[in-house]
Amino acid sequence: MIPDDRLEQIVQRFQFLEAKMNEGASGDQIASLGREYSELRPVVEQIAAYRQLSQDLAEAQEMLADPDSGYTAFVGPGNVEITDADTPMPTPAKLPQMPTYHLKHKDSGGITLVNIGVGPSNAKTATDHIAVLR
Repeated sequence: MIPDDRLEQIVQRFQFLEAKMNEGASGDQIASLGREYSELRPVVEQIAAYRQLSQDLAEAQEMLADPDSGYTAFVGPGNVEITDADTPMPTPAKLPQMPTYHLKHKDSGGITLVNIGVGPSNAKTATDHIAVLR
């Protein structure tokens, strides 16, 4: 896994390039900046998706920790189930294309988180995935 400080450096570089292009660079500079910007854009989108997923997972574990919430377990990829909020969710060596997490409620309900990633092609795949879950 890439350290968070390295991910932040990539995001900051992307923001720098964006600002430089917006302030009006010369033709040669724009071409160079634009090339690097377009190479970093999908990386920065994946970093944002990763950070959002990390935040969602942390919130789910907080809900599991709340004794009044009614949540009894948290299930991750590979059907790994934790019932103690202090137990970290193990990360498999290889995540599936769309990792799914389930926060199980004592009444057989719950919340399902599906990390669909980024990009328009994932919309149909996500729809198919959720249809299977139902």
